[in-house]
Amino acid sequence: MKSKSFKYLVIGIIILAVFLPLKVINDYRERDLISLINYKPADFLSMGFTSDMNEVQEGKGFEWFTKDKEPTDELMEFLSQYSVKKINEEKFNEIRESKERIEFDIYHSKTKPSIVRVYGKSVHILVGNYYEISNGPIDLEWIRKYNKKYNDLYEE
Repeated sequence: MKSKSFKYLVIGIIILAVFLPLKVINDYRERDLISLINYKPADFLSMGFTSDMNEVQEGKGFEWFTKDKEPTDELMEFLSQYSVKKINEEKFNEIRESKERIEFDIYHSKTKPSIVRVYGKSVHILVGNYYEISNGPIDLEWIRKYNKKYNDLYEE
């Protein structure tokens, strides 16, 4: 009986010894930014966007908010050019050189919302996932033009 239990224990330890390093390697590999943003076009409800918290009107959550998919599709297409690598919170705070922060929340009918904060060379996908942009920084001029275009249409 003891040898059978010992055998299962050894097998379990071997599985863990193989599985855990593979999981860590997978978590920290470079990947496309949009693959980490939970955007499901068929399930889309709405998106809120802010590039300047000082521009958010009192009692509102975003500079602008829309139930149209087109602005979200355009933003996802732009962000598709960026690759990221997962980092820890300490490194995120070290490289977060930009005080400028872009925020957007994407809401779906069947899945959890995507809550994303972008700072030049780093990204925080809530809750608790931090990434460094490998081929960045994000083109903030494009973001400013995008924000102005849709802020004029959808301002809260």
